[in-house]
Amino acid sequence: MKLHKLIWTLLTSFLITINFCFGQEIKNEFNTNKKFRAEARKEAIKTLTEEQKTVFNAHKALLKENRKKLKSLLDQKQLAILKDKTIPKRERMKSLRNTFTDEQKAIFKANRIAAKKSKEKFRASLTEEQKALFKNARKISKKG
Repeated sequence: MKLHKLIWTLLTSFLITINFCFGQEIKNEFNTNKKFRAEARKEAIKTLTEEQKTVFNAHKALLKENRKKLKSLLDQKQLAILKDKTIPKRERMKSLRNTFTDEQKAIFKANRIAAKKSKEKFRASLTEEQKALFKNARKISKKG
């Protein structure tokens, strides 16, 4: 009987160890993809002209400003939804949008339209090679 318990203990320990190692491997792979994505994005940004960099940075600034503006209009309940890390990000955003007032919906929509126009302006200035570099960076991010 003791041999039986010993075998089960060893087998369970072995399986737990394998599970732990596999989990670490997945985490390391995600971090590696994250690094590749950042490197690919940096390479794509290096190819931009000064005018393109200005448009790119303006787009980033617009997005930051819009997020800050919208976040300042959120009430406590909405902030709680936003901060709840137990819910996946897409579900949190969906729940948050469901609680928006008409004013918040209008601002959110205006922000989206402004961001889309800014993005289109930037994309229109890219060469085919630059588009390929940015597309490659997006593909890497979707793998991770």
